[in-house]
Amino acid sequence: MIFILLLVSLMLFLFVESCIVVDLVAISLVLSAIGLFIWFVISTVNN
Repeated sequence: MIFILLLVSLMLFLFVESCIVVDLVAISLVLSAIGLFIWFVISTVNN
């Protein structure tokens, strides 16, 4: 079971490394979404 989990995580890691540009775009999108959410919360609290 642990070996299967390690194998799956290794495959996912290799897949992410092969799609590093897509991964960077996804990370930037997530960070921008988090920033927008924080800005929305701050503006709501200020009002």
